[in-house]
Amino acid sequence: FLFFLFFYLVLRAVLFVPWNLPLFTPNPNPNPSGTPDSMTSLANYGGSVVADVCREVRARVEAALAMGVWRWNVVADPGFGFAKDERHNVELLRELGDFKVFPGGGDRSGGADDGDCEPLPVLVGPSRKRFIGSITGKANAKDRDFGTAAVCCMAVERGAADMIRVHEVGGCRDAVLMADAISRRT
Repeated sequence: FLFFLFFYLVLRAVLFVPWNLPLFTPNPNPNPSGTPDSMTSLANYGGSVVADVCREVRARVEAALAMGVWRWNVVADPGFGFAKDERHNVELLRELGDFKVFPGGGDRSGGADDGDCEPLPVLVGPSRKRFIGSITGKANAKDRDFGTAAVCCMAVERGAADMIRVHEVGGCRDAVLMADAISRRT
């Protein structure tokens, strides 16, 4: 048991998986760069933000799979707020429908065909991020729940959110259920 626990903890450290997640559960694979104080200064995307983020996340997913993590325990997280400025976050949200990570065969953000491989589930976690405060004028993070709900609804409308991570679950749940009913269900 200790060997498996050690392997798991090392794996989480290598993948920069948040430590507050429960042990032995599917974990998101965000694309953190730098520290919270330096992340925005590292926001440098040469082309499409979505294509660049897909490449970064895919590289981390491939590393996890190579270390023996089961594919069904990996969740792709585009990392709203991580090494992205306001413009990058808005562009990522706008093009989120193109964020598909296909382990072992690339991504479809550039239109490539990867055969029958299913994309990884996508976790969207924009809760109370700085870019929401910048756009809405809300300096206090706790005042950004309506902005967060709007971002979550747009992610659902884009068909890109399999999972949502937020601080204020109740109101966001209702908003996401409505967005899902309007945009996805027939």
